[in-house]
Amino acid sequence: MNIEFHKIKIIPSVLSVICFFVPFFFAYATAGNDITINELKLESAEYKNSDIVRGNFLIQNNSEGGSDLSYEITLIQDGKIFDRVTFQVKEQVQPEKNIIQEIEYGLPVNIRTGEYVLKIQLYSEDGFALNWEEKEISIEGNNFFVNVTNSYILKDGEALDVKEIPEYYPEDVPEIEADVYNPNDISVVLVPRITLWRIDPSKTESDQFFGSEVELLSRKNDKFRVDMPKLGQQGVYAAEMEFLYQGENISSIESFSWKIINKDAKISNIETKDGLYYPGKENKLIIGIEGSVPAGETRNAQLTIELKDRTFQTLETQSRPIEIRSGNFEVEVVSSVPVDDNSLNVRAVIKADDKIIDAYEGKLAVKIERKIIGEKESKLAGMIAAIFVIFIVIAYIVAKNFNKIRDAAVKKLNN
Repeated sequence: MNIEFHKIKIIPSVLSVICFFVPFFFAYATAGNDITINELKLESAEYKNSDIVRGNFLIQNNSEGGSDLSYEITLIQDGKIFDRVTFQVKEQVQPEKNIIQEIEYGLPVNIRTGEYVLKIQLYSEDGFALNWEEKEISIEGNNFFVNVTNSYILKDGEALDVKEIPEYYPEDVPEIEADVYNPNDISVVLVPRITLWRIDPSKTESDQFFGSEVELLSRKNDKFRVDMPKLGQQGVYAAEMEFLYQGENISSIESFSWKIINKDAKISNIETKDGLYYPGKENKLIIGIEGSVPAGETRNAQLTIELKDRTFQTLETQSRPIEIRSGNFEVEVVSSVPVDDNSLNVRAVIKADDKIIDAYEGKLAVKIERKIIGEKESKLAGMIAAIFVIFIVIAYIVAKNFNKIRDAAVKKLNN
């Protein structure tokens, strides 16, 4: 899956996952306190699905600089997000000036009847969240909706709560999953829509893609699992997933987040000094490792080597502690196992803090010692062969004479 990221704003739900950027964001948010949103007014507090929400709010700029701003309208019920739309502020905010910004926001087509919070979040030109205002509104919906009852992010086959932020290596494929219930009287064909963010202190980027469509029968539950793309760059990522029916949103918006981290070490190869393994003799196995810890630092780890025969039955297992350091280095392990095949299967694993950092599997060529027949053995073999030939000749002569005697006896009896 090819993902091309585009620069966008940093939304509050994404901000919550990047704890190691807190000092940076705090400094920015403090500066942004001079630009505030106040006096949110709506024409009504009661609406129907697809209605237009109109009103305005005041933007106050108490700073000495101007700025281009944007604002985001989010529709929330019981902590779940049901819609999110971004708008540009109509003009640049000038120093020591106020702006009244008009609102015109269309409510979703598909939504449940109930009480909602309409939140307006202000953003700086660089996409950082400033402050916000919110109002409670009542919506009479069409109640054509599916319920996301649970959502998870998967790590090593385990379903984790979306509040957790698991770590993955660049070659890993994070998976997100949601349990969905269809309370409607008809079946619905759902298409997951995923928005993906990559975040660092200076920018936030995103892209959007779709999962495979799935038919969800009336009054039935189903699981929806979507693979995220492989993201080779180290950093923090977040995703939002919602479900579409005939192009319109029909669910809440579920949020997920994770980190991509680099491996501290990678096993590049396993070999012997001359490229061969000698059965029953001491062999030095040379394990090449590429370390990626910061220069001058080390990390304690455990290296385990397994040798297996052609049926993958374990012949030998041994472990030893190692120190991972920056750059390429080698570790030697002495091995001696009997083997009567022309190759050995070898597997190496590096673990630290009970987690596998890297694993490597390959083969070692085996030197088979062929037995050479000596002079004495050769003479003995020749004698045995000669005796065998003589025995055959004697047997033939005896059999021939026996046949002549038998024929003469038969002839005499007949006379």
